[in-house]
Amino acid sequence: MKISKINENAIKNDSASLATRLSMWHWLRITFLLVLALPGCRLMNVDMGSAAAPTVEAIVLPPIEPVTTSSSETLFNTSWDDNANVVQTLAYPHLVFTYDGIRIEGFDQENPPQQYVIYNAGFGYRQRIDWDALWFGDVYGVGSLNIDVYVQPPDADEYSQWESVSTGDIEGWGAEFRDERLDVTIYFSQPGRYRVRAETYVSGYTDENEPTELQNSFDTDVIALSMPPEAWLLQSFEDAHPFLGDLETNGVFMDWRAWSFGPCTLQSDDEAFIRAVDAACQAVETGDLERSADELQRALDLTDDAWQIATIRDQLGLIAAVLARWNIAARHFGEAHDAWESLDNAAAVGRALHNLGNMLLQGGRWREGENALQQAGQLRDQIDDDLGNALTWGQLGVYWDSYDMINDNAQTLSEYGLPQADTLWSILASDDE
Repeated sequence: MKISKINENAIKNDSASLATRLSMWHWLRITFLLVLALPGCRLMNVDMGSAAAPTVEAIVLPPIEPVTTSSSETLFNTSWDDNANVVQTLAYPHLVFTYDGIRIEGFDQENPPQQYVIYNAGFGYRQRIDWDALWFGDVYGVGSLNIDVYVQPPDADEYSQWESVSTGDIEGWGAEFRDERLDVTIYFSQPGRYRVRAETYVSGYTDENEPTELQNSFDTDVIALSMPPEAWLLQSFEDAHPFLGDLETNGVFMDWRAWSFGPCTLQSDDEAFIRAVDAACQAVETGDLERSADELQRALDLTDDAWQIATIRDQLGLIAAVLARWNIAARHFGEAHDAWESLDNAAAVGRALHNLGNMLLQGGRWREGENALQQAGQLRDQIDDDLGNALTWGQLGVYWDSYDMINDNAQTLSEYGLPQADTLWSILASDDE
């Protein structure tokens, strides 16, 4: 599979030919729209921190107030600040004003089930319509596009409208082509899970025909998290080197920072809990992973502390991964993800997402696995988790067979002294033979 997205280090631009490429793309799109307008022509719409829990004081948060921005710009305008936002393109509508009326194709995009935004680092959630319109000679027509955004904040019972943005009436006459975009960006003032719905509306008419309309609705959950303290990122060899098994030699790069040095580090005032983790600790040290998993599961039943639950789930997931029990591992990492999310620990959420994605891939759930890994990478970009980024994009480079991604991330992992780099270098060497 070829890559659809690569990390920053893998992108190489040829600035000398940029203008030529943009010009060619411009005329190719015009040609495409002319074909679209031919009679009978139709297009298908193809669709974790340390083991010890920190002391957290209760904070009374103020009511959540909508904060938004919006813009309508030409497609090749380079002034956008997309790098400071999480961007979701909702659709690529084409409007063609012909002698027989207007034709509209929506080309709606699949919305991911959830997105992650580090809300207090300036990131917003940007939703976009990337549209173009073509008028045949001597044809007058008017089009318009609109995005309405509704948000259900954490603990709210219903949606409320946060923003409505429109192009207004777009008039054209004769042989004219426009290629633009419509954006709306929402920002969050508190951590939590927000349900976001965008309703899009595209319409148009010519002076000789009835109006044509196209509507759709897009739903996603946006998880707003805080920027974690730098210490939570765990950027050292001691934190990240593989502790158990040989998954890495087989090209499966778990994020071992989620191990938190294993059950031997777990602490509690509960005697029964301590006895369970003592037994789990001893079993790990003697190589009895089956017993260690059983004792950790028993410890899990003896605590209601979210930090301990998340840590134990991560450890159980890694043990199951080493034992090649992919579905069990995925279950534990999914539970760890939810617990870390409730604790507003973006660094640990990224680790759980990465490990979850790997286990889904190993279990044959390719689409879900790739999505989880990509979201882990996007989240780690926002929190400057360089080590985690190298693991995630290096892993995706292996699955996508991307030389550039493997090479760039092998170099980063080599700088950390991690053995995962050796596997990446060997993959490159075998490809060269």
